[in-house]
Amino acid sequence: MNFDPMTGEPIKKKFDPMTGEPINNDVAAETPVENAAPVQNAAPVENITLVQNVAPVENTTPVQNAASVENTTPEENAAPVNQAADAPTEVLTNNTTQQQPTMGFDPMTGQPIGVQPKKKKGFLKSTASKVVLALIIVAAIACGGVAYAFHSGILGSDSDKVLKAIQNTLDDKSELTQAFDIGDIAKSNEYTMGFSVESDGVSVDGSCLVGKEGKQINGSVNAYSTDIDFALNLTEDELQLQVPYVSDKVFTYNYTGDNTGYLMEELDSDEVDALNKLLEYCYNSKYNDGASEKLKDAFVDEYKTLEFESVKEEKFEVDGKERSCKGYGTVITKKNIQKLVDAYEEATSESLADMEDLMVQLDPTYTVGSYAESFDELRDALEEMPDVSATFYVYDNKLACIELQPKGDEAIQIQFLGGDRRAQNMRVVDADGNTVFEITGEKAGSNETTELLVDDESVLSLEYDSKSGAFSLKSDEFSLGGTIKSDKNGLEITIDECSDEYDDYDFEGSISLKKGADFEELDGDKFDIGNASEDEVMDLMTEISDNLY
Repeated sequence: MNFDPMTGEPIKKKFDPMTGEPINNDVAAETPVENAAPVQNAAPVENITLVQNVAPVENTTPVQNAASVENTTPEENAAPVNQAADAPTEVLTNNTTQQQPTMGFDPMTGQPIGVQPKKKKGFLKSTASKVVLALIIVAAIACGGVAYAFHSGILGSDSDKVLKAIQNTLDDKSELTQAFDIGDIAKSNEYTMGFSVESDGVSVDGSCLVGKEGKQINGSVNAYSTDIDFALNLTEDELQLQVPYVSDKVFTYNYTGDNTGYLMEELDSDEVDALNKLLEYCYNSKYNDGASEKLKDAFVDEYKTLEFESVKEEKFEVDGKERSCKGYGTVITKKNIQKLVDAYEEATSESLADMEDLMVQLDPTYTVGSYAESFDELRDALEEMPDVSATFYVYDNKLACIELQPKGDEAIQIQFLGGDRRAQNMRVVDADGNTVFEITGEKAGSNETTELLVDDESVLSLEYDSKSGAFSLKSDEFSLGGTIKSDKNGLEITIDECSDEYDDYDFEGSISLKKGADFEELDGDKFDIGNASEDEVMDLMTEISDNLY
């Protein structure tokens, strides 16, 4: 395949890179033009100076059968190929020399002469990927590091100092972060999640309950002066539904037993199996604390393999002053990360295997093994990961900086500038000292403002008053306002202001999570959907029609 030397486009023929003329392409000899009338009174061409300092073109087919030019000066001082892009081309025009653009294309490759092709970024080449790796490291250490320190005899070692610094930095939380500390409620597997939405005259209120009795969703819908209450229970073997607006009966369906009624005959057996599988999965699903414990164990095993050593102290800004910070370095390899990936897949495989079985039932196009394939793709990507030198700089037993440098690549730094807490002000700095990402924070009394900047431009701001709970979240594209309140018993978020760059919206909403679950009892005659006869179904339809109309 050849390419046009002036455009870089692929061509079947070869062209002279300076003239664009075809060069004897698959033609044995040019057909002579016979009986052509000679040009009369043409002025003789004399003393033509050839192009000076022109790079010769290699590996091209020579021009054959070309007419010779007399009285010409031979080429002199021709530059080698690697200088062609640097030397401007001189062409004689009316006995004066003009410089022409130097851009040309190699007729054999189609690539611009003198222009280096862009290199594809490899694994961890971008600043963002390095930051993500740093966050993974910090999160992993935060999850398992402290327990490891106290059970593996590394107290007082360099690795222990890094653990302490990370843990102390993360423990120094803002009031807003503390408000969202609701992990213990979810772990209890006995809680109530509430929600409400009101917009344009329509409102929905409801609760999702999880507890020993099973699971329940209840609430009401108000639309155009019509109230519709509802309640749905999911027990160990039965689904129960009651909608008084439609019927006072409690509709039941036993998803673990035999169902041979009229409605079941109208359904495909695969559809029934899928429904039963879905209900069973929903009932059994719960907070999986075992998976997180397995991940902590995996981290401990990998952390033991890291060898830390003290490095030269460096100075960084902390709490508004330049501080001398001790450094501790280690090397993280792709094997370390791959083992954590393996551990995550193993820890979640059991619950996700059940999910895959369910997906196969619900979606015939779903392919078994899709989740495992995603891990295989991640492992393939990690094959390109170079060893990463990680250096942790510590001041006053907290992080001052994390520096990551993949082998053969530039380093980045995540600097913890401090303030009311160490992570209140942070920035990511590239190898040239440019700030590419920054978080700034300021606190006045109970009010704290946080701003996110990318390339020195503000993209998001958050203001929160821990006393009143009022918050506002703003960007160039949207704005939200409301309250965030929490205590040891739960968290509640309300939104009463909502707008974007086009309009202000009439919208109010809330979401909450609270300890405990107070199930609503369903009272009414039961109607067994799975085993009702055709006559019973027809009578029910008549009743519902009478209630609605």
